[in-house]
Amino acid sequence: EDKKAAEKEFKSAQNLQRAGKPNDALMAVLRAQELMPGNVEFMTMGEMLRQQIVGEHMEAGNHLAAAGDPKGAAQRFRMALAIDPQNANAAQRLHDVEPPDGDAEHKHVLSMCS
Repeated sequence: EDKKAAEKEFKSAQNLQRAGKPNDALMAVLRAQELMPGNVEFMTMGEMLRQQIVGEHMEAGNHLAAAGDPKGAAQRFRMALAIDPQNANAAQRLHDVEPPDGDAEHKHVLSMCS
């Protein structure tokens, strides 16, 4: 019975992904993984969706940073890190747009840019 439910969730995840809803697809594939732990196909799709979502947050964050919205950019980089805490690129980009308060050089560079 768990297998049928898991396959239904997985099919739903595939449909959601095709419909351009990667967050919803990830939730469905995670439910499938709970029902059938260790299923390589489910785990692979889950990881692909995670990376897709992280990539979307990174791209949006980079656009916001380039448009002069460091707060918006930082929010998107934090969202990427919430999904992939080991993502060094997201951590670096977050630091780039929101350094520690004592970073005088960065504040100087930002003031020159505005």
